Amino acid sequence: MRKLFLSFTRLLNALRDGKVSDEDLVKGLYCFDATERYVRNPWITCDNDVEHVFKNDLARGKEVHGKIVRMVEAAQREGRIDWRKFGEDHAAESVSAMFTRNGFPPFQTSLAVVNAGSIREWVDENKIQLEIP
Repeated sequence: MRKLFLSFTRLLNALRDGKVSDEDLVKGLYCFDATERYVRNPWITCDNDVEHVFKNDLARGKEVHGKIVRMVEAAQREGRIDWRKFGEDHAAESVSAMFTRNGFPPFQTSLAVVNAGSIREWVDENKIQLEIP
């Protein structure tokens, strides 16, 4: 089943633990709560997720981070990602457009902005064929 990645930190953990494959990344949809700027360079903050998740093997963490960056760049070219803007939640309209571009029903909500929790809830309630690691 195709995966929907809602959390950059959870993705780091899943890759560290071997629970997500390269194929999952290539086919996956991305709608992180993290911003594009942070995902591309988590070292912009003092305490970043890569160092936190890979504290015992930072070299591997940097390798995994590089893989994620390459995958989100491909996802961006292919319309499989919706980036949250700094200081805002995702716009429901752009999340819906990402789903429909990728063969899923349009995301429907009465909210103008949504977060990972509301997206997860919608996927679960509507039995959308996406696994959320």
